[in-house]
Amino acid sequence: MKKSLIIEDDDDLREVISAFLSDQDFQVLEACNGAEGIDLFSTVAPHIVFTDLKMPEVDGFTVIDTISKSAPHIPLIVISGNGVLQDSIDAIRRGAWDYVTKPIMQFTELTEVIDRSLKRAESLKEHINLVQHLEGEIEKRALLIEESNSQRISNIEELKASKQMAASADIVKTEFISNVTHELRTPLGGVLGMAGLLQESELDKHQRDCVEMILSSGELLLNLINNLLDFSDVEEGEIPVKVDTFDLAQVIKSILHSFSGPVDEKKLTMSYSITSSVPATILTDKKILIQVISMILDNAVKFTNKGSIALNIDMEGSQNFLFSVTDTGPGISDAEQNNIFDPFIQGDGSHTRSHGGTGLGLPLCIKLIEILGGTLWLDSKEDAGSTFFFTIPQI
Repeated sequence: MKKSLIIEDDDDLREVISAFLSDQDFQVLEACNGAEGIDLFSTVAPHIVFTDLKMPEVDGFTVIDTISKSAPHIPLIVISGNGVLQDSIDAIRRGAWDYVTKPIMQFTELTEVIDRSLKRAESLKEHINLVQHLEGEIEKRALLIEESNSQRISNIEELKASKQMAASADIVKTEFISNVTHELRTPLGGVLGMAGLLQESELDKHQRDCVEMILSSGELLLNLINNLLDFSDVEEGEIPVKVDTFDLAQVIKSILHSFSGPVDEKKLTMSYSITSSVPATILTDKKILIQVISMILDNAVKFTNKGSIALNIDMEGSQNFLFSVTDTGPGISDAEQNNIFDPFIQGDGSHTRSHGGTGLGLPLCIKLIEILGGTLWLDSKEDAGSTFFFTIPQI
């Protein structure tokens, strides 16, 4: 049974959350102030922690600083007051994983936050175990070297190779966690939180359109987080295909509209074209298709500083839809093309530092397209832009 710790000075709210967690088969531990919560955490080692921010003496920020430093792998969920979004954002910057807003009248948001946090914690645990396994292998090899003088030279070379492999794995882990935390969660909390507050106020049509655009863009950021889980699900063959018939042009317009903010900001031109041979409606998994197109367009916007991005849809023969996204970005060198579809890789090191990202977009695109029965490839030259192509069969 998983253990949870609630640190909340409001007795009624603490009782509500405790009852809900008990119904979810959690062992619930409670603390009514920050000092008591920190002491309890050090003795019971919970799987997830909920903490209020505004508490007397030792506040929630001190709790976050203490727990995130000693146990960064434990999910920390902030219980935030309504209308104080900045406190939640500050808490996330200091190590919190997510937040829920008071008053907690319905448990849908709380359930989603718990599920998302526990899945991320499990993914992080698996990655840490992998690194620890590699470190253990290094120690074993070191002992073998000491025991076998006749193979000393060859074993030393193997040890160097193993150390390099472990160091590379550790670098990937560190960059990955940093990217997810700083590039995804913090702006996601700000965008969706503020847009949610605005949506509840009185707005005219233009203002509401703006808020809906903000929410749409925020959902794209949320998809980046979901990519991590999707990639794992694809690897394990757990992504179901849900075939549906829908208007292709309407979906494409909606996707492009969600990019209008960053496109306008960078003064780019984004367009699409659908040839007359393409049917008006398409029968495939709508969610997967939207996810693939959005990730490829997101890459194009991210790496293109001037010029245009064009999405074109044609038929390849009579049975396959052919999608292509062309940009006027920096292009991709032959060396980078050799590993650009590998997980956690994004161009060279300088591109990664400049543009960020998890390096999962293109590898996930390939796997999702393969699930639909298609293929993905690219045509690119350095300093001459790139075109990504993919096909999906007409069902």
